[in-house]
Amino acid sequence: MELTLEEKKVHEIVIKHLEQFIAADKLVIAFPLWNLTVPAVLHTYLDYLHHPRKTFKYTAEGQVGLLPDKKVALLNARGGVYAEGDSSEMAVSFVKNHLKVFGISDITTVVIEGQSQFPDRREAIIKDGLKKAVETAKSF
Repeated sequence: MELTLEEKKVHEIVIKHLEQFIAADKLVIAFPLWNLTVPAVLHTYLDYLHHPRKTFKYTAEGQVGLLPDKKVALLNARGGVYAEGDSSEMAVSFVKNHLKVFGISDITTVVIEGQSQFPDRREAIIKDGLKKAVETAKSF
């Protein structure tokens, strides 16, 4: 079946971003918590990266990631406080799970959270979070 012009354009965009992702040694992914998950555009981006024989492969033992040497920094902001590992936190864990399929395990996470839940401490929360991001960048 022949692809339409629009489908060909979408395919070209997907391949461009896939190749860029594969070529990168280090990645920084910054995203907010939206309705307990990631924004739709990030979800779509991660979906498009799932390419057998490019980012992962199937073996008799299961999936094996093909990009184990990448280093990733995740920068997440969320207005409320969600403990890491809390079942209601589905943004950072969502992204980490995708990256693990690709074999990426060197993942640093910086979360700024609580600035909406605690408006009286908003400035300090943001300042401390940005300081953590700067420190992470120095060692990244």
